[in-house]
Amino acid sequence: MDRPNIERFLELAEKATKGPWKSKHINYLGHTPVYTGNLFEGGAFRRGLHIAQCAGNTEQANANADFIAAAKNEAPDIARYALLQERALDDACHTLGRITCPIRTAKCERNPRTYEDCIACWRDYFLTKAKEEEV
Repeated sequence: MDRPNIERFLELAEKATKGPWKSKHINYLGHTPVYTGNLFEGGAFRRGLHIAQCAGNTEQANANADFIAAAKNEAPDIARYALLQERALDDACHTLGRITCPIRTAKCERNPRTYEDCIACWRDYFLTKAKEEEV
């Protein structure tokens, strides 16, 4: 996922109904609900919004509802963290680009090399190395 997609995701998350979203493993009209507030928690003064429902009252429907609620609650923080890491990588590449070119390690084929080329080489180098180390 690249920066424009992450930023677009954050815009969508901001426009969605405020959270936290919850899921309840109950049979509500044959579905597992995703909701806000205390809508499905009983009591006399229930408030909130019924956001979605996952078809069926099954273990899979419960897992889907849990995922939808968790995605709304946690994914924006994960996306912001990804943007923070992206900025940190950019800063590191700019700093290293001023010091040295990674031609010996990244096999840079840019010629002639400019400062911008060295930044791009470092970025390529670190992203390739991270992908190689993925579990």
